[in-house]
Amino acid sequence: MHPISKKSFSYLLSSLSLILGTCLAGASLSACIEADHELNSGENQNYPSSGFDPDENATPDSLAEGWSQLIMIANYAKTTLDSMAHFNTSRNACGKDAYGAIQSSELWNQMVEYINAAIQAQPRSEAYCTPNSQELDANGYYKKSMDGNVEIKLADGSKRQLFETRGSDICTLIQDPALAKGLLSVLNQLVLIADKEDCPHGWGSALGSNHGRS
Repeated sequence: MHPISKKSFSYLLSSLSLILGTCLAGASLSACIEADHELNSGENQNYPSSGFDPDENATPDSLAEGWSQLIMIANYAKTTLDSMAHFNTSRNACGKDAYGAIQSSELWNQMVEYINAAIQAQPRSEAYCTPNSQELDANGYYKKSMDGNVEIKLADGSKRQLFETRGSDICTLIQDPALAKGLLSVLNQLVLIADKEDCPHGWGSALGSNHGRS
């Protein structure tokens, strides 16, 4: 039997605290059972069973309130982020799946505060849309950004959509436009972080990789 590392033990505690929080918050018995099932079935496990440990340097200060996971479809990839700053992406710049953690406490704190505030308020009855004004990089290409959809998984197991791309517009049900703009800005940074995970130099930098974009 292999000893459990401090990092894995910390992640296990965070998962157990989510289940206890769901039950003690007055959720139904079925919600508690579902939370326990997801933990044991691996639905919420972002990391492969081959011994991957999230980077211990990712030590978030702000705490997620009322949500357990963010799911983002953007930049030709599905990226999930849990409430302890760990993420996985189905496609990095080298065209491969990757696992990591947000290293910047400042970025993480901003993201958590925006998400916490966004879900505390009731969503709009109709979406508020703004043009997706993508910027160009030094080579004349569009900078990678949140160009798809984002939803949040709440503590009770339900999901709420935060952003949806409609043509050239990004639409949101978040009540406060300034809050939505701030959250979108940090999500753009998450796209870049996930894209460079295990592929810091972009397309062609990984041995044997014939996929991905620079």
